[in-house]
Amino acid sequence: MDECQKAFEVLKEYLKEVSLLARLETREFLFMYLGVIEIVVSVVLLRKNDQKDQLVYYINEVLQVVEKRCPYAERVALASLAAS
Repeated sequence: MDECQKAFEVLKEYLKEVSLLARLETREFLFMYLGVIEIVVSVVLLRKNDQKDQLVYYINEVLQVVEKRCPYAERVALASLAAS
């Protein structure tokens, strides 16, 4: 096995063990951050745990040609809709 393949296998094992997304708790407050540019909208949901941000959910959506022509406010609304 070459060095690159070994590194890849080690990374795969690490990612199996690490919890990248935090679990939701009932009636917990979440923080939503929106990123909106001409070609992509992004949404991140975070929860605060002991003054530390924990990732709960994220999505990136590449806009279609028609959506790229929308005004900025409509792209923000689209990002909010993508998170639901």
